[in-house]
Amino acid sequence: MTLQEILTNIIAWVKTGVPNNVKASNMRSLLTGLAQRIIATELGRLLYFKAIGNSSLDQQIGDIVSGFVEDTFIRDAIYIGGNVSLLSSYFITGSQDGNTISETYDDITSLLAAQGSQQIRGIYLVIDASDDDNVDSGSAVYLYLGNATNDLYDDYLLLSDIAVETIFSSFAFQTKSIKAKAASFPSYGIAEGQIYVTETDDVITSIIYDLSYSAYLAKTTELITANQTLMLNMANTTQNKHIVAEIRTFELVESDTLVRLELIVTGDFAVSTDDMEVNDTIHLGLPYVDSGEGGGSTGLVPQKFTATDAQTVFNVSGSPSDIIAFIGRNLALETTDYTYASGVLTLENGAIESQIITVIPI
Repeated sequence: MTLQEILTNIIAWVKTGVPNNVKASNMRSLLTGLAQRIIATELGRLLYFKAIGNSSLDQQIGDIVSGFVEDTFIRDAIYIGGNVSLLSSYFITGSQDGNTISETYDDITSLLAAQGSQQIRGIYLVIDASDDDNVDSGSAVYLYLGNATNDLYDDYLLLSDIAVETIFSSFAFQTKSIKAKAASFPSYGIAEGQIYVTETDDVITSIIYDLSYSAYLAKTTELITANQTLMLNMANTTQNKHIVAEIRTFELVESDTLVRLELIVTGDFAVSTDDMEVNDTIHLGLPYVDSGEGGGSTGLVPQKFTATDAQTVFNVSGSPSDIIAFIGRNLALETTDYTYASGVLTLENGAIESQIITVIPI
């Protein structure tokens, strides 16, 4: 039953009373369904966007979704069906290597004929998609769902214009593959679309970028020399992890052609070596300045803490004026679950060992 149908029934019953033929078990199912949707959409866990003209209140296949799923913050993912609480129900934009379009076909017949060689969740462009009942004329972009029935409507998701735009903008030069990881490198043979990372004592110590992204990062040198704290926002789309790191130094290597960023290796923003493995795909967010002063906010960039047993105090970088907090996947309530003042989050009850505490400055 959809959210709209649930709301319609409840509103009607408030006015007229519950019909005699409605069993208590049906009422429980109805209210449970409503509660699940409220938890998923109204309490900050999921925010979804629809194509122009779609006024449905329900989360539907093809919607663009941001929020927390399985303790992971996803941004601009595409819902492809299934349980809204599982990561497997979403196409995480930026999660593929190489070009945005996996393959181009002349028509629907060619698309279906090549199904045996297509990649699950691959993105395919059809030049003439007029055989699709949902396309009047022209081209269309499809996401292959992995079904092998040779049926366009069962096996593929027709992507809306907003979904296509989201995917296109999430790739380009900000999506990189980790080519190598070691304690150090004598030289760097970094091809376009790759990054190298160094590690020591189970933490990532530096990231070395390809030529195109290095040229972009070179513009951030003034931020470093101005004694400002520079943060790095990344998403490991292979592992479905969000990573926030603090930059320690900025260095030009390989005859001043490549950028090497050394990271802070202690404290809340130390990056575990497990978070960045060889062949992982990393979507690089834009570096941003953390003012380090009270009353400011770095924007809606989540900060993730892995709690020790019974830990109650967490220091929030940048001391934002206000926050939203999650304990595990549950929204925490201020005064009931925690207090916050001057960059310090204090839980009313101690956290469980390895529990994830997520803070979003607002």
